[in-house]
Amino acid sequence: MKRSPAWHHLVADIKGQRERLYRMDHPQDPWRVGMGDPCRDKEAEDNAGVKRPRLLSSRSSGSTFRTTCRRPGKAESREGNRMRRFQGLAGLLLGVLLELPGYAATFHAADASEVKALMSRLRPGDELVLAVGEWKDAELHLHGQGTAEAPIRVRPAEPGELTLSGASRIRLSGEYLEVSGMRLRNITGHRADWIEFRYDSKQLARHCCVRDCRLSEDDSFSPRESENRWVSLYGSHNQVSHCVIEGKKNGGATLVVWLGDANFGTHRIVHNHFGKRPRLGKNGGETIRVGDSKTSMQSANCYIGQNLFERCDGEAECISNKSCNNVYQSNVFLEVQGTLTLRHGNACLVRDNIFLGNERPQTGGVRIIGEDHQVINNFFADLEGNGFRSAITLVRGLPDSPLHGYFPVKRVTIEGNTLVNCKHNLLLAYAEDPDAVIEPEQVVIRQQRIVARPGREVFESPGSTIQAIQWQGNLVQADRLGIELIPGVEVVSRLEVANRPKIDKSHFGPKWLKHSRQH
Repeated sequence: MKRSPAWHHLVADIKGQRERLYRMDHPQDPWRVGMGDPCRDKEAEDNAGVKRPRLLSSRSSGSTFRTTCRRPGKAESREGNRMRRFQGLAGLLLGVLLELPGYAATFHAADASEVKALMSRLRPGDELVLAVGEWKDAELHLHGQGTAEAPIRVRPAEPGELTLSGASRIRLSGEYLEVSGMRLRNITGHRADWIEFRYDSKQLARHCCVRDCRLSEDDSFSPRESENRWVSLYGSHNQVSHCVIEGKKNGGATLVVWLGDANFGTHRIVHNHFGKRPRLGKNGGETIRVGDSKTSMQSANCYIGQNLFERCDGEAECISNKSCNNVYQSNVFLEVQGTLTLRHGNACLVRDNIFLGNERPQTGGVRIIGEDHQVINNFFADLEGNGFRSAITLVRGLPDSPLHGYFPVKRVTIEGNTLVNCKHNLLLAYAEDPDAVIEPEQVVIRQQRIVARPGREVFESPGSTIQAIQWQGNLVQADRLGIELIPGVEVVSRLEVANRPKIDKSHFGPKWLKHSRQH
């Protein structure tokens, strides 16, 4: 709707009123946009033709300063009452207008204490701009109530030019709050997670986002904590996107989705570059964990897509799925000495992912445990892993398995995948626990295209599993099949498959952070 000139003058006047109110409450704050420096230079103002305000009712006598006043008359009192009523009405209108996305304001903060003072003032569409430099031991609790149309944004003045270090951390709570453009580097000392999407168990984040950030540890840096997480997702409908996360050395998954109570999942983890993580030597070195064994039968409904995982070698499970109904789509696993593991939970989709081992030892693919999973249209090439780190592994289950055990594989579909030059292609009914004796059932393997390494078997199985699988339209180029030729598997002399894709790392992580363009 087109607004009249009078409307725009009124809005400008109200926004000016907000500026004046802010100045009254923050007389020493030089960071407010449009406010200028309160410690301004008088000579410079005089030269610019700016008159400094004077107290009209002040008198000076010698070395003393005295302010005089008098009681207002009746006419002045009536005028004052009218003015107060007008100010109250204007304040009400101001409050309504400031909720509209078109009338957002920008605030500036120089340190963590100013952030704390300003957060309660932010309204939908407002922006808090942080001073560049290094903020050491900065604890930021970022709480806001934005809207889908007008989120509250917190960012540095220049992307990538603010570094949090020492005992720093970020906690987000509220709704529709976006944090972007920061570096978190060599964080240690507070014995807590670096970024939490909650303030406490009662104040959670919903529809909040961390994007375009870099979280890292230097090679020479050793954290004091034996275990922590770098990103903990609580609440629901939150997002981590376009970040670089690399270098974690101590225990604890790099990024965790927590479920239970009011933590309902439905998060998005997209367009990130998860960089090198050295071998931990024990459990707890996952790059991403979605849920845990206690909440593994809960639907998390998370989407993990378009990420690059590069040399994430913390443990055998690069991604550990421990919940239901998650989607892992269009990710790249580059020289990762681990697998995308469907460890607990059911009904997950693994689709359109690329696993490139480049013949690096112990590089792996997908490990399947549980029911109703689908592994569709993925590309596996030059993987060197064996056992749980094979290209595709179906795991034997435990009778009456506890939540932390191995549930039998049932009703799993493996369809349309391409496997090229992998040391172990399809490992069927594998287990390292001697009590895991329940073989997969109601499994469909269809339309695989497999170019086996010379001298290596295509299928590895204890035997009875082969007859329980439905085989449909699988093409294999190999000199050793590993099983008797059965309907649904055809051996060909030459099989045309897609070329190994080139990985452009610039598609992942923040735009302000430069990567080498091609691998």
